[in-house]
Amino acid sequence: MRGKHHKPPWWRRGRGGEQQESRPRGSLTEMVDGAGSAHLLTREAFEQGLREDRGRYQALCGRRITSASMAAPPSNYCRPCVVLRPLA
Repeated sequence: MRGKHHKPPWWRRGRGGEQQESRPRGSLTEMVDGAGSAHLLTREAFEQGLREDRGRYQALCGRRITSASMAAPPSNYCRPCVVLRPLA
């Protein structure tokens, strides 16, 4: 007997039935470039930029950016980075 508070089958994710393929999601870092645009970087790209010690980082959109001052707020967001965010 099902009452009015019955949860639909999709509510119980991961409990039997179809298992969705889990994809590891890396953390993303937001960085503002010299022009004031905010870009997204993967953790690996951020760490690689730190190892190179040149202050240049590979953003999700493919651009190599130089980070701006940490106090600089973004004036806009890089559209390709925002679009690629769910895929990272």
